Amino acid sequence: MVEQLYDAYSEIKNYDIAALLSSEGGIKLKTEIRLFSSFTYQHSLITASAPQDEYSLELTHYGMSLTIGIKYCIGK
Repeated sequence: MVEQLYDAYSEIKNYDIAALLSSEGGIKLKTEIRLFSSFTYQHSLITASAPQDEYSLELTHYGMSLTIGIKYCIGK
């Protein structure tokens, strides 16, 4: 049995077009201190690779990010 090696790197596109959705909120803890949270989702609008035939997978990029932090005001 002979295995066939597939070179996926030659089929990857050099560009990407994506949509980004972001939401942020926060609350005031004290006059100078705020607690905030942010969620971001990004999804490609085009495929990352060019399929070789109709049975190939169409790969897309996507990502999610959740951020929690504290903001401190140092001046007025």
